[in-house]
Amino acid sequence: MSRKLKAMVVLAIAAGLLTACPAPTPQIVEKEVIVEKPVVETVVVEKEVVVTAAPAPFEKSDEAKLVVKVVGGGWGADMKEAYFDPFTADTGIGIVYDMGFLAGAILEAAAEAGNVEWDTGLMNPMDAPRDFADGLLDPIDYSKIDPEILKNIPEMYQEPWGILHHISDFAIIYRTDAYTEDTAPQTWADLWDVEKFPGARCLPDGLEQPPHLLAWLAMGVPPAEFGPITTERMSQAWAKLDEIKPHVSKWWASGGESIDVVISGEAVLGVGWSDRAVVAIDEGAPLGIVWNDHMFHGAAYWTLPHNSPHVDEYRYQFLNFVLQPERQADFASRGRYKGFSNTAFVDLLSPEVAAKMPPAELTIGKDDQAIWSETVPGTDKTWHQDMMEKWPEFLAGTLDY
Repeated sequence: MSRKLKAMVVLAIAAGLLTACPAPTPQIVEKEVIVEKPVVETVVVEKEVVVTAAPAPFEKSDEAKLVVKVVGGGWGADMKEAYFDPFTADTGIGIVYDMGFLAGAILEAAAEAGNVEWDTGLMNPMDAPRDFADGLLDPIDYSKIDPEILKNIPEMYQEPWGILHHISDFAIIYRTDAYTEDTAPQTWADLWDVEKFPGARCLPDGLEQPPHLLAWLAMGVPPAEFGPITTERMSQAWAKLDEIKPHVSKWWASGGESIDVVISGEAVLGVGWSDRAVVAIDEGAPLGIVWNDHMFHGAAYWTLPHNSPHVDEYRYQFLNFVLQPERQADFASRGRYKGFSNTAFVDLLSPEVAAKMPPAELTIGKDDQAIWSETVPGTDKTWHQDMMEKWPEFLAGTLDY
């Protein structure tokens, strides 16, 4: 299936528009409306929208607003309080918040339909480099970002296609009624050792995050040697995942699920987002975290979609605002214990929050996701696309690797 067709299929599925369905039905979606007089503020209302296969192009305007696409839920609510509302109060530019990660397939389908409605959004480095090469993202003009901000953001995170907001991490987690700090697995190789460390495991679903990286770590491959990916290296990863598959009770599909599976007892060991585990432990969950074989994974970059609806000046005002260490420290203090791009944010944390962050040397590091945006030799697919296509076969036990 061509990449263009896949993108259109993703958009169709997202809108509930399979051809077997009857005429489009109204859907309730959340939209934010800017109230500009007598003051500019942002409110959330429910608006009934009829989703069609070919939506009308988003109306372009120089109105003082930006359309920002980031994930929803508690994460989005915290972003609204830490970033969006203060930005509006400071600049008079309202934020229309579109909930949902700016996935590459969604952007590709919107561009094909001539309906790019986002001014900026968070993207992962598996999608963004390729979309940038295809002209779907505007290059970041670093001359428009405050040099005082840039000096505290590592250059490796100042990409032409985006600038880092945060980087997440995987850590080994365990139930404290099954293991202790001294008896829990201490390395990824230990996690694969089911005789020495018995019990059901949970690992990320391949459609959520590639677990192959964990397999390579368990094999002793250092992160610096993950890329470039080769067919041989992928075959080794599939074999290593096959080795542990009988002991995986759940391939989790979200950050919250990575923790819930262990809290519920469905698994006694697993891989999870460390900040989620810290919050759960604070709330009394019987969990422990192993930090010494921690792994950076799950970066999100601010990107600038091409043909965005509103003026460029507003986009750069927004970037300069959300990259300030004060704003990132505010966001981290809301239970978002991750590494943020402006390394000066750490100095602004309260002692209580700082104690819940990953160890200092683990606060920021190079993420590995970009290797998945490389093209599989002899195809027009990325390694990420190839892996996702093969994942159902792996689960079914029919994959020939």
